[in-house]
Amino acid sequence: VAKALSDPTRLAMLDAMAQGRSCCGLPDPAERGVPCVADPLGICVCELQEHFALGQSRVSYHLRVLREAGLAKEETRGKWSFYAIDREAVAAALHDLRSLLLRV
Repeated sequence: VAKALSDPTRLAMLDAMAQGRSCCGLPDPAERGVPCVADPLGICVCELQEHFALGQSRVSYHLRVLREAGLAKEETRGKWSFYAIDREAVAAALHDLRSLLLRV
């Protein structure tokens, strides 16, 4: 978890997920072929690429680190991958960190 939270780009990605941003905020998502729904379950890789001006491989790397740390969840719809923050896992990590800091 520490590795996942040590990078400012990953923190910003978690923030974007926590704010509930979605591809449906992109101009003309349907024309891009993005399967957006009225109640999106996450943010798609394409929006993260545009928002952070990063290539697909860098975005995927950061998302993999967040997913492996248990801080983000992935849902695949067709060829599109959507990511959402795992609020329970983040809360547990914060609780553990708080407990650790109180012992010091």
